[in-house]
Amino acid sequence: MAVQRGDTIGGFQATGRTLIGPAADLVELDDDGGLKHTAVAFHPEYRGHDAIGSALDVVVGFLQAPMVTGLVELVDVDRDQGAFVYPTGEAWSVAEVIRMLADLGESGGVRAGLELMYTVGQILVEAADVGESQGVYSHGGLTPWRIMLKRDGQVLVIGHALPQVEILQFHEDSRRVPREDSFRYCPPERIEAQSEDLTSDLFSLALIAFELMTGKPVYDGLVSDIRQQAARGEGSRRLFRFREVLPQSVRDVLAYAIKPERDDRYPSGNDFMESVRAVLSSRDAVGPSLMDLMRRVSRQGPRSGAAIQALEGGKTQMLSKEQIQKMLEDESVGGAGDGVEGRSAAKAWSPPPDRGRRRSRRTSRTDSLDESMDEAAPSPPSPEPTAPAPASDDGAPRWTAGARRSRRSRGDDSAATPRAAAPATPDPAPMRASGEKAKDLLEMIRSSGNGLQRSGDAPSAAELIDELARSSGGRRRGAPEPPAVPGGDDGRPRFAAGRTRRSRRDRDDEPSGPPPIPGLGAGPGLGAGPAASGASRPRPGRLEPLEPPGDAKPFTEPQRDAPPPAVAPVLAPATDEPPTVRDAAPVAAPVAVVPTATPAPTGPPPTPVAAATVACRPPALVSGGGGGEPVTFQLRTGPGQRPLKLRLPGGLTVADAVARLIGHPLPLRTDLAGGIVGWWRFARDGQRLPATATLADVAGGGVLDLVLVDNDVRRMTISGPAGAGAAACFVAPVGVAVPAATLADQLAGLLDLPAGSHAVQVGGVVLGPHEILADHPPAGVLVVVEGDG
Repeated sequence: MAVQRGDTIGGFQATGRTLIGPAADLVELDDDGGLKHTAVAFHPEYRGHDAIGSALDVVVGFLQAPMVTGLVELVDVDRDQGAFVYPTGEAWSVAEVIRMLADLGESGGVRAGLELMYTVGQILVEAADVGESQGVYSHGGLTPWRIMLKRDGQVLVIGHALPQVEILQFHEDSRRVPREDSFRYCPPERIEAQSEDLTSDLFSLALIAFELMTGKPVYDGLVSDIRQQAARGEGSRRLFRFREVLPQSVRDVLAYAIKPERDDRYPSGNDFMESVRAVLSSRDAVGPSLMDLMRRVSRQGPRSGAAIQALEGGKTQMLSKEQIQKMLEDESVGGAGDGVEGRSAAKAWSPPPDRGRRRSRRTSRTDSLDESMDEAAPSPPSPEPTAPAPASDDGAPRWTAGARRSRRSRGDDSAATPRAAAPATPDPAPMRASGEKAKDLLEMIRSSGNGLQRSGDAPSAAELIDELARSSGGRRRGAPEPPAVPGGDDGRPRFAAGRTRRSRRDRDDEPSGPPPIPGLGAGPGLGAGPAASGASRPRPGRLEPLEPPGDAKPFTEPQRDAPPPAVAPVLAPATDEPPTVRDAAPVAAPVAVVPTATPAPTGPPPTPVAAATVACRPPALVSGGGGGEPVTFQLRTGPGQRPLKLRLPGGLTVADAVARLIGHPLPLRTDLAGGIVGWWRFARDGQRLPATATLADVAGGGVLDLVLVDNDVRRMTISGPAGAGAAACFVAPVGVAVPAATLADQLAGLLDLPAGSHAVQVGGVVLGPHEILADHPPAGVLVVVEGDG
């Protein structure tokens, strides 16, 4: 039962707008402050599925704070109603936009579809990068019901990591076949129950964008047809049908994204984005933009009540099964004027007859055609031109009965039509003879099926065909080839009369031999054709063939008197030990081994004892920083980059926040050997923020910039705490962009301090675990002190 106005889902109140989908509905909700939300409410038969139950518990933290701009966070889950709530505001799903445009007789156009691909593609690429560490590698269920469009053209993606449970249930029980729209946007690997990645989401996105551009889905038909088409990945082949609507560049991008095999698609998300951006900036991106499109859609107003509940999924060509059945019933009761001739829907189509019945029907059609020819054309035909047809009311001449005859039955009527440089009018006598012979041939063909025997003096069918071919200038199959016609102005020979015109692939101007290999230029030895001598040259990248035995040089025996080649003697290595006597008897008693000099090592240097001590030392746990109410802030990772939307506790310092983001989503900048080359910090207006400032203080000031602090080396005097057993004081180079917790752990092992928590002190200030030396003024002394524990 659909959600009614006033019903509650997870503490939110339904407004009455419900968009029915193939396995889940989109329900618009209001919170206490009037902010609109959108809930993905699964149908009752899917609410108990584990894929949207216990399987999401391990990633619900990432779904609640995805930290990807455009990927709407999950704010509430109602297990009883199978609903997942997202704060989208007032928005329209792509499925609703496509249907509203279809009601207006319009489609989104090329530019709007490309902008949708670019914007949603960027969201999916960032979500895949961020979610990889959380075990969420793709959206998993991208459909037109999971992409929302706001009034200003902003794109939102909801339902991340919510799979298509109807497809999973279909794999478990093949008798429970989902609706058409469940298969319409599926990549082949989802139907085959294989693993998915980012290319699977881009596959579905390309199908959705295509439907927005053209107003028609790529896969169409009944549910079994759509399932087979989607399983075989036939989308790339079906794009050619829309060559009049979509430019070649757009079809190339779509075809590359919906290849059946994942290895044949775009290698990475950035390659997909670059291809879409190139087409979007070309002249092929015609039509309204996504903002213009949503401005037109928003004028219609959001549908409410029964109007939007009528937008059901599982439609074929925007018609339901009941509507198609009603159309067939209406055709079955129509008269002959409707073109159905009173046939019922069950008899509207019948299988083709066998060959015998086809031959008899073809004979009957030939009889009726011959009778119509006899009635329409006089016998013999007159060589005089026919009188002009009377003009109609608008001045255009009407077609007469003789003008409707086929070209083969015109006889000499073709002479009445003036042509440029027409030859002299032939004698009509041979034409009349040809017409009589043609009638005789038709008569013979008709009578051959009745078993009639021809008389002895009557010509056979083969003789009649020969006479007709000779009179019309043609030739029979198997006859010798006619001579070639002299060449034209361009030097190419014209086709001889009666010859079948060759296809474009057989033209004379195409190069002969094997096709060129893509990506290889014509280098030395790679001519356009074979050499003049006829010897083929070896292909590039292969070894030259050996010379044949016949061309080999004869073997010449070396001269007897020639001295043998000098061979350098192999000398034994020099040693101080006496030579071993082979005949000496083995010694039974044990012999003491005298140590000898150890050869110089050739491998890596041995690991120092201090390094081994640090590696075996149990680490002291590092504090994660303060808590507090979560705050949302935006972080720009570089010039020209879209800011990331982050949500972290407000009590964290800038140093603690960076430490939480290292590895997810920020990488740790190291060299190839693993040494740290830099550490991240936040900045605003070109000024680096203090490491001890809290997020609650800096989050409200606008977008933050991410900067890299280079790990410069500073020589410092290092000393241990007083009273330590192995305390020492020494000078060593120290990196200024290494966290203090890492320095304290390393120095505690070098100084052989007892296990426990330690910290570093510079200039009388004890550094926090995530602070770095670059956060403080330069100092020459670094002291290891006892930590808080």
